[in-house]
Amino acid sequence: MGKVILTLVSAILLSTSYTLGKEYFLMREEAYNILGIKKGDNVSKAYKDLAKKYHPDLGNKSNKMSEINVAYEFLTEKRFSKKYKAALKRLEERLIEKMNEMDRKSSKAFS
Repeated sequence: MGKVILTLVSAILLSTSYTLGKEYFLMREEAYNILGIKKGDNVSKAYKDLAKKYHPDLGNKSNKMSEINVAYEFLTEKRFSKKYKAALKRLEERLIEKMNEMDRKSSKAFS
């Protein structure tokens, strides 16, 4: 019984890890698209060029600058990848906790 539960929990963890990784990848790709660049291009230069074009102080009325700011932050700051890793770690800890709880319950049932 314990091995079946362990296998199920492992499958859930892998599936969730894959989903979170995929979401992070898609967010990163979207950030590159917003800045109009591809991976390996100079993020700061692209940001500065777009800021010259879309900054509200230069008379631009669109909300494009807020998207540009978020994309730039996402690609340049490590806090986003830290948040992703922290969320994955919390999920893993909760699954291990549940696994241990189920293991304790099954031990009591068969004692």
